[in-house]
This record gives sequence, C-alpha cells and structure tokens, in this order.
Amino acid sequence: MTKRRKTTWNERIQIVLDWLGNGKDYKKTAETYEVSYQQVYQWVKKYENGKEEALKDKRGRKKEEAELSPEEKMKLEMKKLERENERLRAENLFKKVRGHRKEAKVNQIRFEDKYIAIWGLHEKENLSIILLCEIAGISRAAYYKRLKRSPSSRELQNEAIVKEMKVP
Repeated sequence: MTKRRKTTWNERIQIVLDWLGNGKDYKKTAETYEVSYQQVYQWVKKYENGKEEALKDKRGRKKEEAELSPEEKMKLEMKKLERENERLRAENLFKKVRGHRKEAKVNQIRFEDKYIAIWGLHEKENLSIILLCEIAGISRAAYYKRLKRSPSSRELQNEAIVKEMKVP
C-alpha cells in the first residue's frame, strides 16, 4: 500500500482522466501517481456521479447565508443570540465582583481578584473560562499559570503578618 499524500483538485481530475485513458486500471493509475488504490476508486466514483465538481474537497466549508434553509437560518440566529446572551450574563456577573457602584469597571479590579472571580464564576455559573478571561482582559494561559503557581516568600510573609495582626 502506498503512502497517502495530499492532492489538489486538478491532480484528482488528472488522475481520473488518466484512469479512463489507460483502460480503467485502478492499480496502474495508483502506482503512477503514488496514491492509494482506494483513493483512485473513490475519485472515479465521485467523478461518475458528479463530474469534476464532485472531486472538490468540501471539508470544513460553511454554507453561505443564501444557501441556508429558513430553518437553518433560524437556528444560526438562535445560536448567535445565545452566545450574546451568555456574554452579557458573564459581564454582569463579573461586574458584581467589584460592586454596584457606577464607576465599577472590570479594569479596576486587581489581578488577584480577577483570577478568583474567573474561578468562582466558572465553578458556580458554569461559564466558559475563555469567555471570562476575555472579559477580564487576561489570557487563558495566564489564568492557568496563576492556578498552578505557588505563593512567593513575600506573600507568605504578608499572610503571617496579617494573621499576627488579627490575633488579639
């Protein structure tokens, strides 16, 4: 069996036309173009059903809005509205972390508070970490790095001082 290789649309057309020209021999065509027997067979079947257009690779292609049925358009609109609703809900919950004052803005929250807020909202409200990080203005990598980070010696000293101050 030969290794699979990527082929362009024009190469697939050429391979099928060569198959037609050499007496419909799948094996010989596969060896000539260094593709598998199965690939040649599939391309020939697609060509027989839909000519050259059928040989185009349509994986990952999104339909244009004109191609969508009314039902598909409605589903697409619903998904957009759900994403927008989720984002607004996340923004409102994130603002509550700071308070209800008019000047409360996400960028005024200390970074430590942002990380705690992201973790809490993700746990309690099941919101996406990607969305929360975007709202907070920090990268997802920074959030995960912060989770795995151990406190510095300075932070440990500060915690000890705070504990001593609280003890009567």
